[in-house]
Amino acid sequence: NRCGRTDKGVSAFSQIVSIDIRSRIEPKNQCTEEGVAGELDYCDLLNKVLPRQIRAVCWMPLVTSTFSARFDCEGRGYKYFFPRGNLDVELMQTACQDFVGTYDFRNFCKMDVGHGVLNYIRRINHVEINLVQKNEFDEFDMFCIDINGSAFLWHMIRSMMSILFIIDEKKEAPSIIKDLLDIEKYPNKP
Repeated sequence: NRCGRTDKGVSAFSQIVSIDIRSRIEPKNQCTEEGVAGELDYCDLLNKVLPRQIRAVCWMPLVTSTFSARFDCEGRGYKYFFPRGNLDVELMQTACQDFVGTYDFRNFCKMDVGHGVLNYIRRINHVEINLVQKNEFDEFDMFCIDINGSAFLWHMIRSMMSILFIIDEKKEAPSIIKDLLDIEKYPNKP
């Protein structure tokens, strides 16, 4: 299994997967330094059969057979890059702080009941917008919003960014984020 999946058109880095594979080392010695050194070169074996754009870069033996890359993950992160254009990045930085906390994000995702997703509560630990590349003309400056949390829903980041862009265009007040996170006020997508 894998830590997470990405939406179409989204790239993933540092993805964690767990797989059951054969070993040349006795189970009791697999987690020793000698066991790891004498093991098969799993990255090389995997990279021979993976598409070029997907690479295994390291591996480790697991102490427990119940480890799940998806359910034992302690956190995930997204980086969303965008040009400044005529955006008020300071307004967006202030508004995005309302996402921090544990909330029901049903109004910030595409419903995924077909895959059994019925719980929309997620925890966002940190959101920050940073300048990543300064250019000669300010409107070409590149920014990155860094979002770290417990897990994400289908199209959640896209929805969050859409709301931030709508706030920037002054089509909604920054308070719309708190309103949409209040599922008693908006139990369904407005």
